[in-house]
Amino acid sequence: VFPQGRILADAYRGAEADGDPRDHEDIRAPMPLAVERAVAFIDRNRKPDGTVVRTLDAPTSPGMHRVGWDMRYEPPPAGAESDPEQAGGEEEAMARELAARYTLPIPLGARGPFASPGTYRVTLEAGSARPAKELVLKPDPEMPMVSQADYEARERFLVGLQESQRRAADGLRRARATGDNTLIQRFSAIAGRLNALASEFNGSAVRQGSIYPPGPDHTRRREEAERALKQVLDALPAPNRESVGHEGAALTASSRAANGPPTRP
Repeated sequence: VFPQGRILADAYRGAEADGDPRDHEDIRAPMPLAVERAVAFIDRNRKPDGTVVRTLDAPTSPGMHRVGWDMRYEPPPAGAESDPEQAGGEEEAMARELAARYTLPIPLGARGPFASPGTYRVTLEAGSARPAKELVLKPDPEMPMVSQADYEARERFLVGLQESQRRAADGLRRARATGDNTLIQRFSAIAGRLNALASEFNGSAVRQGSIYPPGPDHTRRREEAERALKQVLDALPAPNRESVGHEGAALTASSRAANGPPTRP
């Protein structure tokens, strides 16, 4: 007879528990089975060969279903605007009006950066079954002037920028909790700068983006915004952290080097 065990497991996007776990499991079972399930939880949330690109929910009803991946990373975090009803200007206002009136073939909300051409592994999780298959993303044949190095430079820039967007959104949420209008305005301004820079590449609302790599001006603007973000984050009261979650996210589409771009096909 084995003693019963209970393990509460949370997986977060980063090394800190930000209150929004990507995966959660309340494991209650005899101790050997509980440990086995905990190891399986860590396995599916770790980054063995690289970075998770995207996690998509699929229908669970009987029958045949199709789930489309738009070749992008996860969208940036929500809540980084000082006034969600007025955020984004005329283009976003038009997009909200269109989405309210019609069923659109593509979403017009915030978009993540495109993944670079390369080989990826797609995993379907259904209960205990986890079949996987590799696929190859190819470069745009209409844009032969954009090299593999350009795609990868663009991806690295935007993935790093998205992490700054996440930190700005989290800081704005914490600033709102303090009620300090000065901090709220500072975070809102920085979030706006980061979001505007990202939308030049990823597109926003009805506007197309660009697949070209960042130039010196983009790099300068990002560095300036990130310096300002660090300063205002330092001005926030320290958060009350009770626990630290496991780093990672559920594996869905990945076969990427841990510190670099995907392997070429």
